[in-house]
Parts: sequence; C-alpha cells; structure tokens
Amino acid sequence: MVASVTADCGEFASCGDGACCAGSSYHRTCRPLSKNGMPCEPRHNGDQYQTACPCEEGLICSVIRRCQSANSLPLQ
Repeated sequence: MVASVTADCGEFASCGDGACCAGSSYHRTCRPLSKNGMPCEPRHNGDQYQTACPCEEGLICSVIRRCQSANSLPLQ
C-alpha cells in the first residue's frame, strides 16, 4: 500500500517518491521532501522522521538542519 502526500502513514503504509512519513509517534503523515532553505532531517535507513523530511535530491541537510545546495557550503 502506498499513501499520497498528506495521507496518514506509518508501519503499514509508505509515502512513495518525493515524500516521507513524518510526525509524532501518534500521528504521522506523508509530507513532501524539503526544498532549499526549509527545515530538514538527515536521511537514514528508516522510513519515518520526527519533525521534517530529508531534502530533495541535489540538496543536503546542513548542521543547522536546513536544506541547501552542496555548492553553497563554506569550505572546511
């Protein structure tokens, strides 16, 4: 079973491409992947996130948990 964006998700339903399952342990919904400048959580092997989705492809989740282009990161 695949859920659409804003649908409930969890153990028995996944969100599909372009979305993740995020929210509290009591109520999770499918949300779109985070865009540039939006809050994010780093990607992990699980399908569920607490507060925000990972970034869209081509973006990374910075240390301040905002999506940004890898090209815009300061040199280390």
